[in-house]
Amino acid sequence: MSGKLSELKEKPGFSYFISTPCEDWDALEYHREWQAKKYEMSKTKVKTAITRQLEWFMENGSKEEKSTASRTLKQFQNDSNSGGRIHDFWAVIFADEKADFKQKLVDAKVREIQSDKCLIMNKRSLDVLKETVVEHNEASVTLADFARDGQDVRKRRKQYHQLDGYTTPSPDPVDDLHMGETNVSLLFRNYQNQSLNIARDKGLFVESN
Repeated sequence: MSGKLSELKEKPGFSYFISTPCEDWDALEYHREWQAKKYEMSKTKVKTAITRQLEWFMENGSKEEKSTASRTLKQFQNDSNSGGRIHDFWAVIFADEKADFKQKLVDAKVREIQSDKCLIMNKRSLDVLKETVVEHNEASVTLADFARDGQDVRKRRKQYHQLDGYTTPSPDPVDDLHMGETNVSLLFRNYQNQSLNIARDKGLFVESN
């Protein structure tokens, strides 16, 4: 008997009968303590536990414990019927579990929708990024072409033009000398060209070999 008692003491729910005076034993309170201690809320397991433990007291307990255990077991059986306290207790438990299950389904669906939205937003962001890269590449090509054109212009400006054996640098407005609003470099180039033309017309221009 002692060996069986030691085994029962380790089982969920038995502590209720140890900590509660036998005259206060109540089947519903047994269920509430089971729930408070966060044991597995299985109707079958609770029914098996309370039945075996009360039967043990009916067989091995004191006279008062035997009487109370018998009364509590009958109370448990009656209250387990429809409309009884134990029946209503489990109805609430099952309703809560059902509500929790539905909430989990809703939460899972919300996460799924949020995940889909994230995928859509990420795809849109990727498309925008691709468009930006394309526009950037096109702009880079345009700038490169513009830079090459600018280099060609500067090269042409630095080319020398032949004028009857003399070379006159191509004018570069950036390097011109100005006095106020007068372009002195332009006047000098005009004077130089006119002098060469006069020398050529008057036979004063001599081409050296």
